[in-house]
Parts: sequence; C-alpha cells; structure tokens
Amino acid sequence: MTGPAWLAGVLAGLMIATAIYCVSRIAAARRWRRPTEYDVDGGHVLMGVAMAGVLVPRLSLVGGSGWAVVFGAAAAWFGWRTVRGYRRGQRPAHHLPHLLASVAMLYMVLELPVAAPAAAGPGMSVGAGPGFPALALVLALVLIGYAIWTTDRLTSLAPVATTGTQMRTVAGPPMSPRLGACCDIVMGLTMGYMLIVML
Repeated sequence: MTGPAWLAGVLAGLMIATAIYCVSRIAAARRWRRPTEYDVDGGHVLMGVAMAGVLVPRLSLVGGSGWAVVFGAAAAWFGWRTVRGYRRGQRPAHHLPHLLASVAMLYMVLELPVAAPAAAGPGMSVGAGPGFPALALVLALVLIGYAIWTTDRLTSLAPVATTGTQMRTVAGPPMSPRLGACCDIVMGLTMGYMLIVML
C-alpha cells in the first residue's frame, strides 16, 4: 500500500520545517537563557528528520537500524521520565505521549522495509504490511487522539508574556508553550497517518 506521493512530499516538508523550528527553539533557549524541554525538542528534531526520510526515501539520512537505536533510547528515556514523574506526584501524563511517539517511531522503523534512498521513489510504501497491525492501529488512534486533545486545549495554554510564576525561572519565561504544543500536534497527526498507511 502506498500513500499519495504529493501528500508524502507535503508531510515530509512539514516534518523538516518542524525539525528546523525545534532546533531553533533549543538554540534560542540556550542563547537567551530561557527554559525549554530540551529532550522533547530534541526528540521532535529526530522524529522530524526520520519521518521525512520515511515519507520521501531520498531524504533518508540514516538506515532503519540506526533509527531503531535512537528511538529505542528515546522510548527508554521518556519511559523513565514518565515513571519518575508518577513517583514524584508530578504530571506523568506529560511525558507519556512522547513515550508513545518514540514507541511508534521505533515500530515504524522496524516494520518498514529498508530501501536504498537513491533508488526509492516518492511516497511511503509498505511491502507486506506490519507484523502487528493491531499495535499500529492503537498507536495511530492514541497519537491522533492526543493531537486532537492538544488542539482543543491550545488556547488555554498561557502565552509567554502571561505565563505564571510556576513556569518561570530566574532565567525568564519559557519558550512559547503554544508553539511547542503545535509541534506535538503536527507530529502526532503525521505519525498517525503513517501508521494507518502501513496497515
């Protein structure tokens, strides 16, 4: 099954733009000494680059096994952050979506056939289908559901100028929470689409 080549190209461009934006968030936070979630922004950079390479194989920078190591490590990291948050009575659900996104990326890079970037045509294609279609479907529904939920609460996120003192540090207000949430939305919808195309 293959998704439309034009849609794969648009989504790949969107993933590259998201990755570039997240790199700029990291750089700006360091330069201006403002807090951001470096692990989340870094994860978005890696996921954006990887998804662009899956959607348009000519853009692939790393083979499937390399990405498997990266996203296996990301899943372990966000799993640890989720458990640690739960034990400390913090919002464990905050890192749970990033854990699920890392697991979804690991699943995709392990399930998709390895194609030579130069020989591969445009668009995401899957040979025999995923080994665990129920897992792909559950991950897709959860990620799309999280994107919808995040979209619904987007306006309730405080803009930087009015962010409460609990989010402030001596360094100043955090990087834009609304734009960070937009990255979650774009990533969740794109991953959900890719998982559904794999079915």
